[in-house]
Amino acid sequence: MKNLIILLLMSFFIAIGIQLPNKYNFDKYVSMAYDNIVNYNNDNYTLIVKILKDANKDTLIPYANLINLKTIKCIPNNTSNKIAYILSLPQQFSFIAIYDIIDSSNYNFQGIIDNLSNIKNFYFYKDFIVVEQSDSNPSTNFTQREFLEIFFNKNNTYIPVFNKNIYMEKITKDRVSNNNEVTKEIEISSIDYLEGDLPRVLCINTITSYKGIYVNLTNSYEFIEDKKTTQKEIYEWHPDIECFSIKKNSK
Repeated sequence: MKNLIILLLMSFFIAIGIQLPNKYNFDKYVSMAYDNIVNYNNDNYTLIVKILKDANKDTLIPYANLINLKTIKCIPNNTSNKIAYILSLPQQFSFIAIYDIIDSSNYNFQGIIDNLSNIKNFYFYKDFIVVEQSDSNPSTNFTQREFLEIFFNKNNTYIPVFNKNIYMEKITKDRVSNNNEVTKEIEISSIDYLEGDLPRVLCINTITSYKGIYVNLTNSYEFIEDKKTTQKEIYEWHPDIECFSIKKNSK
């Protein structure tokens, strides 16, 4: 009888073990739901591990099977025969690895563009790489943000030298006043690159402010335009200090 009870208890615990889902700990990275882990399992494990080693990111190898990989064979404005790989773990990190193409089956690692948000597009501009991104983590400073970042290739290390919002939406509530005023601000920038001896970036920036009016019928706010300002900014590259600074600012 005693042996029977032990056997039944063992069977019970084995059954529980089978039903329990695996737990995945990411240390400093946010844990993902099991369904998402299954979705991001892929067949590029060997290539991902190689890129992580080339990029000196060995600490990410335990998560290689969860990393999303995208190959970019044709980088816009690429004049030096390169290939790029985008590696990302959604809502965690993204980076771009750049390789020089030696022949159809041999590449030399050049460098990485690190600490990126959700990558929407990227391309070469002279000695720079421009990366268009969207922020996946809204903060108290914005509710939605898309931005452009320019990286300078210095000895095969890509360093950030310019950052500009393409679109940003921010909603704030004044909790100090009794009226609980709500305002919305939308910033939109159009960006172009000018010809010349030195790289120059033209930004036409428009900021529109709205006042929020609470509508009881819909239990929500409607926003009415309050103020709009537009300004033109030209940023010029200074190779001696390796940064872009405003050359001309006019409304």
